Amino acid sequence: MIAAAAPAVADTITYRDGRTVRCVIEAETPSALTVTLHGRRIEIPRSLLSGAAREGAAENEALRAAGEAKTRARKGAAAGRADAPRGATSSPSADAPSPSALGAASARPPAAKPRAGKAGAKRQKRPAPPDRRRELQWREEVRNAIREKRVVVGMTEREVNRAWGSPERTHPVHGIGVSSDRWTYRRGPEGLVDLYFKNGVLTHVGR
Repeated sequence: MIAAAAPAVADTITYRDGRTVRCVIEAETPSALTVTLHGRRIEIPRSLLSGAAREGAAENEALRAAGEAKTRARKGAAAGRADAPRGATSSPSADAPSPSALGAASARPPAAKPRAGKAGAKRQKRPAPPDRRRELQWREEVRNAIREKRVVVGMTEREVNRAWGSPERTHPVHGIGVSSDRWTYRRGPEGLVDLYFKNGVLTHVGR
């Protein structure tokens, strides 16, 4: 067993139901393994696993580098959208007005600005857009569900984990451009409950 702070070199884990997943094991404790899978760092309870296989460090580094490249690409795309200018500014060109034209324009009296009446004041105080209100309402609904130990379709995997904890079994299926997961919980009188995720968002609860 390796120390919890030292990166491991295992790159294959085997679930108790026989499924194997390629990954990079970053840390190992008596109760869980912390792995990097598809560029994401997740913790898997040992109760779900039957074993882990270790391979060469070179292949393991290739897996880690591929995951980090995906993460950098996502961050770069988000930073590009955030840094995009809101309006275009034009540089001086041959079509710019001459100094004489500017002088003539400045000699004219300024045009009177229309006075804002009551209608203008009401327009300035209009409520937030509906989608913004829906976003705030959804955040409040998720917070309430987590406090009440409930899950709601639309939650992220992290929010479900905060509400119900770690699942007994997971069934990840990853493809090109899409990933789907099924988490199985044992919920007292309800018995086994399956939660279905698509790209990290809860889409269906099967009881």
